[in-house]
Amino acid sequence: MNYGLIEVKPEDLREQDWRLGEKNDARNVVLQEDRSFQPFLPVFEQQKKAFETAGCVSFSALNCIETYIIRVYGAEYNFSDRYTANVSGTIPGVGNYLHKVAESIRKDGLVLERDYQYNSKTLEEYYEPIPQSIQDGAKDFYKDFDIQLQWVDSVISSAEKLWEALSFAPIQVTGYAWTESPDGTHHRVDRLRNHAFMLFAGNYGAYWLIYDHYDKSIKRLSWDYNFGAAIQYTAHHKTESAYPFKLVQGRGDKDIFAVDVLGERFRINNMSALQEGHRRKLWGDIGDIEM
Repeated sequence: MNYGLIEVKPEDLREQDWRLGEKNDARNVVLQEDRSFQPFLPVFEQQKKAFETAGCVSFSALNCIETYIIRVYGAEYNFSDRYTANVSGTIPGVGNYLHKVAESIRKDGLVLERDYQYNSKTLEEYYEPIPQSIQDGAKDFYKDFDIQLQWVDSVISSAEKLWEALSFAPIQVTGYAWTESPDGTHHRVDRLRNHAFMLFAGNYGAYWLIYDHYDKSIKRLSWDYNFGAAIQYTAHHKTESAYPFKLVQGRGDKDIFAVDVLGERFRINNMSALQEGHRRKLWGDIGDIEM
């Protein structure tokens, strides 16, 4: 079975695509010394419902971006997998390349799930032409955020490279899905890679943990698992120095909300959360709350 991955060819990559370890503008900031992004996993969205979308490359890429934003900014964005799968040129029944989806994310923008939902009844409806109004709004995300990516490796990703990269952000990886796992671990097999998914945690020398959007599961993979190409996405707010959220107080009550760049409100439940946001420079002085 092919879940929708067409393996990348190194000659198809652009010269300006960054590689892990090169001098570039990618911000390799250590976020998780323990290499675990499990507390920041995004909402589950299923690749196959009534039909197979073959959109694993889009689903896994957006999971990585959503997880990164939750970790860094505390905001739960949910981007439309349907939009990205469609606009990036995913071939129904076949799939897509990592580099084509990556380039589309940078070029064609992102839209929220609420604006372009996976509510299609048929495969033909899922991949129908995207309304122009949706396309026009897709780039609004980039008024506030800059999506960057770097290749951990474009052919075969070594365990050491993945371990280094996993301290910076979750990683979109490719591999064969799936072997039998009587001991709870999917072990290495040298077969054609047919799936893309998010690597979000690991235990050095022992195993990896991946978030599989296909069946809403966390899977444990052996340390020597045969990973193919891997990409790391990061998302950076363009006005980080001016604080990406503003604080507002609810009308007629004492509730305080953090409002993000798209106008989404997130209730701050307690004082420790308020202080943590200030410490992480998500907003200014706690006293500067708009009424």
